[in-house]
Amino acid sequence: MSIDRPTLLKVALGLFACGLLGVVIAAVRDKPGELPVYMRAAENLWAEQSIYDSADDPAFSYPPAFALVTLPLVPLNEYARRAAWWGLNLALLGGVLLAVRAAVRPALSGDGNGGGEGDEEDRRTRRRLWVCGGLTAVLGGRFALSPLAYQSHDLILLALMTTAAVCWTRRRNSRAGVAAGLAAALKATPLLAAAFFLLRRRWSALLAMALTIAAATFAPDALSSNPDRGPWVKTWAERFVAPVTPGGAPDVEHAWERWNPLNQSLAGTIARLTSDPSAERLERGGAVVTLRRLPVETSRRITLAAGAAVLLWLAWCTWLPREQDRPADPFEDDAAPPGGLTPGLRCLAELALTLGGMLLLSPMSSTQHFVFLLPGAAVIAARLVLHPRDLWNDLAAVLLFALGTLPAKDLIGDEAAEVVRSAGGHTACTLIVLWACGRLLWTDRRARAISPLP
Repeated sequence: MSIDRPTLLKVALGLFACGLLGVVIAAVRDKPGELPVYMRAAENLWAEQSIYDSADDPAFSYPPAFALVTLPLVPLNEYARRAAWWGLNLALLGGVLLAVRAAVRPALSGDGNGGGEGDEEDRRTRRRLWVCGGLTAVLGGRFALSPLAYQSHDLILLALMTTAAVCWTRRRNSRAGVAAGLAAALKATPLLAAAFFLLRRRWSALLAMALTIAAATFAPDALSSNPDRGPWVKTWAERFVAPVTPGGAPDVEHAWERWNPLNQSLAGTIARLTSDPSAERLERGGAVVTLRRLPVETSRRITLAAGAAVLLWLAWCTWLPREQDRPADPFEDDAAPPGGLTPGLRCLAELALTLGGMLLLSPMSSTQHFVFLLPGAAVIAARLVLHPRDLWNDLAAVLLFALGTLPAKDLIGDEAAEVVRSAGGHTACTLIVLWACGRLLWTDRRARAISPLP
């Protein structure tokens, strides 16, 4: 695919603007967030020291491939590192937002199914895009700002998974597998994409994903030897994978604790709602929300059942019969059956379900990870513009706003915000997005069965 010169110029100007903003923000905001943890791992990797030292607090709990991400920043001073990281995150967020905008545009053009043309239709499309963008900001803006505030790595994963979704919609399966494989090598939860590829019979994507994960995972071993002997991934698995019980909230020293209001995964939220915090946690203060105290094993079984229900929902909603699973361009193709979705909205909805599954099924999902809800918020916003009388979607939007946007400390105060977080507000938002986007996907599948596209 060739890119014309004006487009290249716009990209270059956008990257320059992100870099300049990064320099300015790093100068006025000196909070490094999670970057020092990433940098310590990269520095230790370069020095052939352990990146998984049990004395490190907080611990670097990610797969070894992630240490390579910040390796180019090692020669820089502390300010330059923060400026570069800010610039990277801003560029990634901008790229994701542009991709989301391009995916919803065909649905918002003309009559909502690609119909209509001319200047008046162009103006109406632009108005709809602005309204949709505003609604997306209202529903998902808080989630999008969180990884910027924490200076976390989540926008890298979101950009890779968005790339994978665009590629799997176009049936460029090998590219989709490479993008998803890179994401899985950096953080294990994107392995859920493998289930999607299996369900949709994307064998080349599965192969490409497996090869990419293997190459990225063992790349650090080619650069630096592990002082603990064996490959780096072995040390990571022994320290951060083996201690985690399926269905249980993780409890690893210097990394995770079982009763943690920041953990908004199914395991974390169910553990909080069915147990009391430790005495040490109580001393730190904060809200405690407990529905009913249950034995740890009972809580674990509830979590496993909830996780199985999420997996079944994802499988049911994302499955397509072979005759419907055709290549399409999510940024240009506006073909949609009556009552169905354009390829762009289907792409975003499938991405939203995959990302939501990652959030819920992960042992640990911190609040900054929930930028992954952004594509789902855009789908709900687009549906509000196109079908404002869709009461189920309206309800999803209201609940997402009430549980996701409103419970900010600046709006309702620290105490009330902590109550919502302890009760699993982000978990509930993810379930809402999964239900809303999944409902649209199976409705679209039924519409395509009734009125097949030529």
